[in-house]
Amino acid sequence: MNWIRIIQYCFILVIAQTGLSTLLSVLWGVDYYSPKSLNELLIYQKLPSALLSIFILTIYAKQQVNRTILHLALSFSACSLLSFTMTLLLLGELFISPMWMINFPIDVITVLAAFCLGKYFRGINKEAAQ
Repeated sequence: MNWIRIIQYCFILVIAQTGLSTLLSVLWGVDYYSPKSLNELLIYQKLPSALLSIFILTIYAKQQVNRTILHLALSFSACSLLSFTMTLLLLGELFISPMWMINFPIDVITVLAAFCLGKYFRGINKEAAQ
């Protein structure tokens, strides 16, 4: 287990997700976080976040040869735990998102997609090197 890489990519994910959220808030304004329909929520909030996570985790998966899926899951879980802790500290109370039933499958799909893409790109590099 490469714990330093797991923590490194956890922090990369947290910083990237925070930056993305800030950028989207600046571009779309404060109404970005107002209640929306499920379709708008998925398109404007979940999709950009998932695509960014897939991009970052694909880079990680491409470099991590051994136990790739475990490393991705641990890094993503640590990122989620860190985000949850920061939310807890900022709000001063325990907050569990009512959207967790939607977030969890999206998170699983994100990790699996990054794993498959990373493995695919790793294979392309091996073929090109031969």
